[in-house]
Amino acid sequence: MPVRHYLFHAALSCLASILLVTGCRDRGGSSSPAAEATIQSLKSLADLPDTAEVSRRLEKISDSLSKRKSPVAVRIALTNARAELLRRKELPDSGFSVMLQGMDLALVEEDSLALAGVLMDMCLWKESEQRFSAARSFAARSLAIYRRKGRPAEVTAALDATARQLQHLGDLPGAHSMMTEALQMYEREGNVKKTAEACNIIGNNYADLGEVDKAMASYRRSAALSMGLQDSGRLCSAYSNIGILYRYSNPDSAQYYYDIALKLTLNPRYRFQYVIGLFNKANVHFDQRQYSEARRIYDTVMVLCERHQFRDGIPRVLSGYAYLAEASNDNKTWRMYLARARGMADSMGQATLALWLRKEELKAAEKLRDIDSVIAVSNDIRRREDSIAGISKKAQVAEVDMQYNMLGREREIILLRTKLNARQWLIGLLACLTVAMTALFLLYRRQRRVLAERNRSFEAQIARYQTDRDRMMTPGSTGDLYPPAGESERPTSGAEGDTNAARHGGTLPLDDLDTDYDRILYILQHEKLYLRPRLKVEDLAERTGISVRKLPEVLKAEGEDGFNAMLNRFRIAEATRLMEDPASREITFGELAERCGFSSRQHFYRVFEQVTGVNPGYYRERLGAKNG
Repeated sequence: MPVRHYLFHAALSCLASILLVTGCRDRGGSSSPAAEATIQSLKSLADLPDTAEVSRRLEKISDSLSKRKSPVAVRIALTNARAELLRRKELPDSGFSVMLQGMDLALVEEDSLALAGVLMDMCLWKESEQRFSAARSFAARSLAIYRRKGRPAEVTAALDATARQLQHLGDLPGAHSMMTEALQMYEREGNVKKTAEACNIIGNNYADLGEVDKAMASYRRSAALSMGLQDSGRLCSAYSNIGILYRYSNPDSAQYYYDIALKLTLNPRYRFQYVIGLFNKANVHFDQRQYSEARRIYDTVMVLCERHQFRDGIPRVLSGYAYLAEASNDNKTWRMYLARARGMADSMGQATLALWLRKEELKAAEKLRDIDSVIAVSNDIRRREDSIAGISKKAQVAEVDMQYNMLGREREIILLRTKLNARQWLIGLLACLTVAMTALFLLYRRQRRVLAERNRSFEAQIARYQTDRDRMMTPGSTGDLYPPAGESERPTSGAEGDTNAARHGGTLPLDDLDTDYDRILYILQHEKLYLRPRLKVEDLAERTGISVRKLPEVLKAEGEDGFNAMLNRFRIAEATRLMEDPASREITFGELAERCGFSSRQHFYRVFEQVTGVNPGYYRERLGAKNG
């Protein structure tokens, strides 16, 4: 075929493959109102209380989607729904693995916005598990994608999520910077609801940083915006935060704002906020030494916590009872309430709260001058602090491992995407005429030729090694490598060596050998000292009568690379002999390494390839093929 015809067909095949790939991608990325409806139905499954009904509907939707090509967003929504179902069934690890499948899908489809959405879902997942470091990592990666390609609303949502995680992790300046940027975008968009929420979060940052005036200004602005929106929940939160700022400086103002917050939480929707407000109000009464009123409110909070199963609040109410007992000098009751609160915090897994309560117990023991209790509680506090530090380190290690696995998964996805692209191009090439098929056939023949040449090269290398081995192991002055039939194959020394020599007809004729090197080879061949796992140069020197200092010089003068190198060559020679023996065909490489004096199978593999040039598996396979 002329060259111009070949070039024409090659160009035609490339054009066909490009059109095919483009067409496939256009069809895969399309969306429709039906897809949006499916996504909404999948999201609504989270509101159903019956997990069995959720599972049934999920299977129904999955079956309908499997019958047709669905957009990426629909398939990711399906994985999120499955993950949420597993979490509700108390299988969070399995659920998160399903979410990782959604991330893989977004990477394969090269849909950056879908990937950012999955990362945000994973951030919320880890935030609910209080794994804030991992949540921060997901939120930051999602934010980086949204900054390049996302809409302003998506950028602000990612900023908000990142700021929350930074705040949980104690990076208050970073959280403040992120939240301030989000606040500016909310203001530009005119999103008053989000602006009020951002002001409240910024106020919390200011309060944690000790800037009370700025925190108060942010809380008041949040309260003003929430009042305009008639958002009772956010207004209650803002007033509660203002009351907390006033608690020690102006208790009357704190009481005033707590009362307003309580009035806003009479709606059953805000029952938890109502309990928090009551607890704060009781603390103000305690600070004002109105102990009877504080006890009455603590009793109310305890009843509400038990009725509505707000278990997290019970230890704190018990700590309030403990302070009341301390104020009335009832030391026994004081310590009893602290112990009960700490025990309940331990039972709920609240390690940090339990540690704080334990420190309060230490203060009580020091106040009462109970030396034994002080020592016992101090040791327990030290143990708890070490345990919490250990848990934190384990969590950090787990998060680093997860990030490493995520990077590895991304690399695998990139490789998979490369392979998929290659297959698409191959489909286009297969649609060409005879030239493409001829090129593939020639490539196949070339690969077969390369494989055959490689096999011949390996076989020649094995043959050369076997020739060198036989020549090395059977010098004219030292006799055969292997003892006569019936002789033990294990290494001998001392009395056993003398007995072995006697079976040969007397003492070994070491004195009759010409050189020290011949004596070394004779001893190694006939006594098989190299089969000892821990043979040292001292042992060989003692057996041959050559000094330890002189023996390496003898080996070097004969062209040996050293004692260990010569020892490894003898051991590999024994290994290849056993591999060539049909009776030893079923022996494993681990047993073979042990019988030949190697300390481990890995060491055996490495030395075998260095000496023979091929791995043990290939050596045994080629011998089997020849025998077959």
